[in-house]
Amino acid sequence: MNDELLDTLEDIVARILEGNTTVIGTEFIKENIRNYAEIVPFKGKIFESEIAIITKRLETRFDITMGIGSILKANDYI
Repeated sequence: MNDELLDTLEDIVARILEGNTTVIGTEFIKENIRNYAEIVPFKGKIFESEIAIITKRLETRFDITMGIGSILKANDYI
């Protein structure tokens, strides 16, 4: 998947996470990435290494440490 599609997928999942006011975890992020990678234009063509890249970006974006965190200032990044 090219960088532009990875960025788009990251932004889609970030918007989903923004609406979640509960504590979220790394597995929740990965699950959402996989779910949204199934839609066009992604067509399910995503590797685990790409999921790991997006997960790491979102963990940083939403200040998730040790696999869990809460959404606080997500709007600062979008």
